[in-house]
Amino acid sequence: MIRIVGVQRSEIPEKEFVLLQNQGVRRLPLLGYLITDDLGLNSADPSVRGERIYVFRHDVKLPPSTYVALITGWGEDGWRRHPDTTTVFHVYWCRERSVWYGHEEPIHLLSIANTHAPHPEGYLLRR
Repeated sequence: MIRIVGVQRSEIPEKEFVLLQNQGVRRLPLLGYLITDDLGLNSADPSVRGERIYVFRHDVKLPPSTYVALITGWGEDGWRRHPDTTTVFHVYWCRERSVWYGHEEPIHLLSIANTHAPHPEGYLLRR
């Protein structure tokens, strides 16, 4: 289970981040998870929603106990080893302005609940 374990709001986009952790016992895919806040969910204005929603497009599998840092500012996505030997997958939103600074709404992590894909012909048994 991937969970939000920390949030740092900052005026400076490169210092603002949401920290996630795989708290389960299996490797979990990051692809398709979504982060937003109440404004992103509830705004009637589509441009506001679009500015407050981030969808992870990274096809990586997170080992148990691994961290992901979604950083609002600019940088290059990838794995980094921190001085305390923790491995963190850094993801950059590449925003010019901070997203969470000045807003105290809860931040939500959403995942894909179900996917339907067409099956090849003959997949279902016929009587």
